[in-house]
Amino acid sequence: PNRAHRVRQFPSTRENVFEFLIENERRVRHYPGLHAKVVIGERAALVGSANLTDAGMCLRQEMAVRIDEPSLRRELERWFDGLWELSSTPSLEELDRFISH
Repeated sequence: PNRAHRVRQFPSTRENVFEFLIENERRVRHYPGLHAKVVIGERAALVGSANLTDAGMCLRQEMAVRIDEPSLRRELERWFDGLWELSSTPSLEELDRFISH
């Protein structure tokens, strides 16, 4: 494959991500083994396979499902809240490792 596809993030991007995570540390959690991408809004939710990166959104064959049904959206929100309670705030070393790889 093209070398550009192997680059995950440029150093400047990693620095920006790290700064964002530090500024929002109370809102960031890590749940080992979870690879799901879930976005939950007031009226709908999106569940998919793509990483929220340029490559994940533009270069790969991925899929996502939009959930408009209020009861299903609330069920997804309960699932998320349960995982949030079981998750932990990553240490600075973990954040650095997650961003660097």
